[in-house]
Amino acid sequence: MAVRVISAVVGALIFIAVFLGGLIPLKIGAAVISIIGMYELYTAVSGKLKPVHFVGFAAELWYVFVYNTVEYTDLTEGGRHIGYILGANHDMILIAVILLLVIMVAMHEKTSIHDVAITVFGFLYVGMLMYCLVILYQMNSIFIWIPLVCAWGSDTFAYFVGVKFGKHKLAPVLSPKKSVEGAIGGVVGAGVLMAVYMLAVQKLGLFDQGLDNRYIWQFALVGAGAAAFSQVGDIAASTIKRQMGIKDYGKIMPGHGGILDRFDSVLFTAPTVYILIQWFINKWWEM
Repeated sequence: MAVRVISAVVGALIFIAVFLGGLIPLKIGAAVISIIGMYELYTAVSGKLKPVHFVGFAAELWYVFVYNTVEYTDLTEGGRHIGYILGANHDMILIAVILLLVIMVAMHEKTSIHDVAITVFGFLYVGMLMYCLVILYQMNSIFIWIPLVCAWGSDTFAYFVGVKFGKHKLAPVLSPKKSVEGAIGGVVGAGVLMAVYMLAVQKLGLFDQGLDNRYIWQFALVGAGAAAFSQVGDIAASTIKRQMGIKDYGKIMPGHGGILDRFDSVLFTAPTVYILIQWFINKWWEM
């Protein structure tokens, strides 16, 4: 337990330093975390790192440092470069697909279609979903903490509520320790944490777009919704581990396992928070 707590504290301090460092450190941190997570997934499914997997790593670096950089700078200049951006992205996708197939043919004895498929899936699942943290930061810096609060706060509430009141298994085969009662406690707890967080933001004047009391409950709903999907993210990661016959994805965080073991729920809360803010809260502000 002591090792687990120390590892969590050290990890939290590193993450906080990265998140507070600004956009560039955040992009670098997201890229590093994503590539480590992709590596864990690739080796879990393919048994070891293979040359085809490096296409996934290259795609992640391009996505973080080239694709989104061009998109967020050029699109603000009157839309003159939209055609170029879409064309460039399409070209890169074609190049990546061709490269994957070339590697599979050239190394057919050691590279299967499953290795190619997990390369693409790893980029989509880990790389793109993790980058939603950066997108949330670009929307407003206070948003980056929402998926973390929802994911890890939900886990904490779900654990204690499950230990105290858990009687009905949520997914007995895939994740036998999770209970329906714990899941409900996690969703409710995350909603409460989100309301408290946004109330604190309001009192400290950190939200430059303004935040009225009537929006607190809306952010609470965002927190609850993201927490619900975090349960799915956790179980999805457990499903892959069970199918691959492994306990943890890695050992980079003593007492916790690998990056994917720690960020599995964040991979679902980050895009969920982004979608909910885009679809609902932005519309509410316009009303």
